[in-house]
Amino acid sequence: MDSTEGEETPPEVQSEAATGAHSSRTPFIVRGLVFVLLIVVLISVFSEKFFQPQPKGPTLKDDLQKLGLAYHEFHRVREQSPSSMDELKDFLDNPPPPPKATGIVAPDSVAVIVLPDSLIEMIREGRLVVIWQAALTDSGQENDQYLLAYPADAGENGGLGLTAAGRAVELTAEEFKKFPLVKTEQPDNKEPETKQAESEKSEKNEPEVKETQGKE
Repeated sequence: MDSTEGEETPPEVQSEAATGAHSSRTPFIVRGLVFVLLIVVLISVFSEKFFQPQPKGPTLKDDLQKLGLAYHEFHRVREQSPSSMDELKDFLDNPPPPPKATGIVAPDSVAVIVLPDSLIEMIREGRLVVIWQAALTDSGQENDQYLLAYPADAGENGGLGLTAAGRAVELTAEEFKKFPLVKTEQPDNKEPETKQAESEKSEKNEPEVKETQGKE
C-alpha cells in the first residue's frame, strides 16, 4: 500500500491553488465588462446618428408668410399692390436702391425676400390663388379680416390660406366660404361711382331725346 494515498493536501497548498485559479479568471471578467461597455457606447453613438429626428425644412406655412412679406414690401415701396406674379418676382429680383438719407432718421432699407420656386410654381399653375392689386390698409388688424391667398380647392377641401395681413391660417371648407376676400384697387369694384356715372349719362341724354321728339 502506498504511503502517500492516505496523506491529505495541506491547507496552505489548497489556498494557494484557489488563489491562482481566481486570479486567472479575473482578467477574463474585466475584459468581458470592457467589451460589453464598448458595445453599449457604440450602439448609443450610432443610434443618435441614425435615429435622431432630422431638422424640418421650410413648410407651406413658412412659404405663405414669405409671400405675405414680399407682397407688403412691394406695397410699401411702390405704394400700390403688385398686379401679377411676374411683377412681384421682378421687384424681388431687382430691388430698388435704398432711398437717400435726407434727415436725422435713416430711411428704411428694402428687405431682401426670396420666394421658393415651389410656391411660385403653385401660383402660376393656379393651385394657389392670389388676389392681385389688393387694397391694403395701414391697419394690420383690418387687413387680417380678409384673405389674400388661398388654395384653388379650398371651397371643397379647405387648406392653408393667407390673410391680407400676411398671416397663414388653416381653414376648413366652411370657414373658407365665410372668410371674405380682400378688395382690390381696380375701378370695377367702385360700384357707387359707376352707378353715379351711369345716372349722369342718362340725365344728359334725356334732353337730346326730347328735342328730337319736338322737331318731329
